[in-house]
Amino acid sequence: MKLLNILVGSKSGITKEEENDSDATLQDFRASLNQNNYKCQFHAAAQLMEKKEYFACIKAYQTLIGMYPDKRDYCELQIADAYKWLGDTKKAIEFLVAARIHGADAEKVDDSMWALCEDVYYQSHNSSKGIEAIEKYIMFFPKGKHISEAKALLIS
Repeated sequence: MKLLNILVGSKSGITKEEENDSDATLQDFRASLNQNNYKCQFHAAAQLMEKKEYFACIKAYQTLIGMYPDKRDYCELQIADAYKWLGDTKKAIEFLVAARIHGADAEKVDDSMWALCEDVYYQSHNSSKGIEAIEKYIMFFPKGKHISEAKALLIS
C-alpha cells in the first residue's frame, strides 16, 4: 500500500472523526457479525452503501477484509465506490488499484477507473485536476480499453 500512497498521494483509511460518526450507523452490521453467515455480513455492509452511510460502509468492508481475506478485492472495490460517492477521488483510485493488485477483474477495474477519471475530467471543466485524473488512468492502464479516449482528451 505504501507504493500506492506514493502514486496517488493519499493515505488509506478514515479519520477518527469519521470513524466516530459512523459508529452509530453500524448496529445492523455489528449484529450480522454474530451470525456465522458471510452472505448476511456482506449484505449488511451493502445496506450501508444503499443508505448512503459511506463512512460506516468503508469501516464495515475494512472489517470484512480482516474476516475474509479471500474477498479482499471485492471489499476494496466497494470501498473505492464509497470514496467515489464521498468525492474523494484519490482514495477511490487507491482502492481501485489495490483491488486490482488483490485479484479483481482487470476489465471491471479498468471500466471503474475510467468512469471515475472521466467524471473528474468533465466535472472539473478540463482543469488541471481533470487532466491529472486522465493522466492517472493512462499511468495505471497504459493498455486499457479506454486509452484512446483518454489520450484524445489530453490532446483536445
